[in-house]
Amino acid sequence: MSNAEFPDLSTWILIEAYRNGSGESQLRPEGGAGGSGGLGSYRVSRRAIYQCYFRMEEDPEPSAESAAPRAEAPRLARLKKAAMLARSVKQMLEQKLIAPPSFGGLTTGIRHVLAIHAEYFFLTETGVHEAESLLADISA
Repeated sequence: MSNAEFPDLSTWILIEAYRNGSGESQLRPEGGAGGSGGLGSYRVSRRAIYQCYFRMEEDPEPSAESAAPRAEAPRLARLKKAAMLARSVKQMLEQKLIAPPSFGGLTTGIRHVLAIHAEYFFLTETGVHEAESLLADISA
């Protein structure tokens, strides 16, 4: 796959979250609509990133000149992927393209909030506009 066809991770996250999104906020039980980052908005899971994006990126034939022993190679590859994802997420948070979910009046324990924050990345309104722009550029 050429570099022109293979987007960087941040671009891929924006496009996948947009494609997965409903574009409609989910109504909360008390009748209010979920805001930016609500559970019904555009999102992508960490699992999908690892299964789809990083699988596309993997080199089918690892380099023979690698200094790492064979047993260390999978661990180092996982660490590299985690670091790459962390950098992209940090950059996207700084640009306000993604946000953690907004729970509003929902009462839940911190461990549930952290589990959801860790699993899903939600597009902000800015992120949605950026994804639409990227998709328009791709289709043009």
